[in-house]
Amino acid sequence: MSDYGYHPTPYEHEPDESFYAHFREIEWSKADEATKQNLLQEAVNRAAEAHGEQGAPLVVFKDLPSYVSGNQNNGIIRMNRDRYVDGVIRREVDGQVYEIPIQANNILALETALHENEHAYQDQINDGTILPQDLDLAREYGANGFDLSAVNVNGQLDVGQQYLTGDGSDPRSYYAYYTQPTERDAYKLSEARTMEIVNKLEAMYGTEDSFQIYRDNVNVNGFNANITKAQEVFQDNDVVNNVSATLQNAYYKGEEELPVTSHDTESFVLSEMQASYQDTYMGGRVEETQGQEDGTNVIDNDQGMDM
Repeated sequence: MSDYGYHPTPYEHEPDESFYAHFREIEWSKADEATKQNLLQEAVNRAAEAHGEQGAPLVVFKDLPSYVSGNQNNGIIRMNRDRYVDGVIRREVDGQVYEIPIQANNILALETALHENEHAYQDQINDGTILPQDLDLAREYGANGFDLSAVNVNGQLDVGQQYLTGDGSDPRSYYAYYTQPTERDAYKLSEARTMEIVNKLEAMYGTEDSFQIYRDNVNVNGFNANITKAQEVFQDNDVVNNVSATLQNAYYKGEEELPVTSHDTESFVLSEMQASYQDTYMGGRVEETQGQEDGTNVIDNDQGMDM
């Protein structure tokens, strides 16, 4: 990964207690783009070191589509400049550009950077740079990239992509995307670490609006809530394991298959693999989708969620 390496920041010698205080709303709101970039870079540096990554990805701000919070590829984390520098989502409707302010964008910026570093960590596992203690987890990640596999969809043999883009109109599409191993862990671990930081900041400095807004959002739209929703829309309490098993069985053909307890979930995931291949390679989205995209929930002033 060519952009992995040592990316020094002015904060590298600060202890965690004072460093993460820079993400308080009162400081983040006054920071310019360069300062925010350094803060996010340092947060990623610390997360990469904790994971045992070789080096750390480079963090940059980019003009990304409004629906993309950030993405990661080849050791570069690209953060949406509108969202995390200006604190807005810009959308064009009938030629008119609207700016929707993002609440708690200081905390969401931190979570997004940590989410994308989880994908960088997964990439280093997949390319053999690092070897995790959990080899079963490495197998899950290995079966969840942009590789292609032959899939049987409704009796027809077709090409399927191992990474599920989740762009279909069926509500299950989003939850198949969310529960696949790479996204499952990126959401779960980045949210848990961000919440840990928020709780420590609140204990040290007292509460602030962004802390409570973020906490409320996690309670309603966070990892546990989304897993519950996934179980409901699939009518499958074991949907997380069944999505992963289906992907692994397609990827590691010729090996003993993992059990899948829901034929409906399995069939849907196979169809999503086919749709994801069509979306990525046949629909002109190859450049956009190389590397993982982040669907991190964003809080608008109307409390609606952008996924």
